[in-house]
Amino acid sequence: MALQPFNGHEIAVELTAAEIIPAYSLIKFNASDKAKCNLAGAGDQVIAIVIPDPDEMMSDGNGGLIRRTGYQIGERVKAYNGGTLWVKLGAGVTAGDKCVPMAGGLGTKLAVDTFTDAAIATHDDANINAAINGLIDEIQAAAAAKLTVVGTYLATGVTTDKVPVKVKL
Repeated sequence: MALQPFNGHEIAVELTAAEIIPAYSLIKFNASDKAKCNLAGAGDQVIAIVIPDPDEMMSDGNGGLIRRTGYQIGERVKAYNGGTLWVKLGAGVTAGDKCVPMAGGLGTKLAVDTFTDAAIATHDDANINAAINGLIDEIQAAAAAKLTVVGTYLATGVTTDKVPVKVKL
């Protein structure tokens, strides 16, 4: 049986796949058509997680049917944006890590913010400006990264595992 959401909330809008979307993937709106979705990548804002119904079937390509493992281009996706949802990992995570997307709609962990000290060795204006601008760039990058957080991992896992995430989109 497929892993199903705990208290999951299916999104209210109907989205169709603009590309092949595997189950347990993080998705984003298509850039040119908001009625379609694509796999989320690093730095993207996730709108939902794709989880097919356990009774849903799809073609096996040979005239038969198999349990749904994802969605083909043009098919309506079943996607959730709340609750505790399963996400397929693209990298190892530890319970408590923040879930963010990486290439291919897979989950990874948010890098820890590490701000470099803006200590200045001299009082030269160019050095002060460079240090302050570097620190500002780091703060802006960290703020942007926080916008991509999907939720918190509730278990530890390695690449290709499906791990539950308490979603806060």
